[in-house]
Amino acid sequence: MRIAWYKILSIYNIPFFTPTSPLSTIPFIWGAIVLIAFLRLEVEYDSLPD
Repeated sequence: MRIAWYKILSIYNIPFFTPTSPLSTIPFIWGAIVLIAFLRLEVEYDSLPD
């Protein structure tokens, strides 16, 4: 499951490395939001009883 997140994020990280411009900050912000959401989901799933 964790590997799938890294694949998604690695695809999503491509805009991060474009030359700096106002538009390049938008995917960075969304990337941070998505990453935080994934981490919160992982913590919630880890805390659930099997």
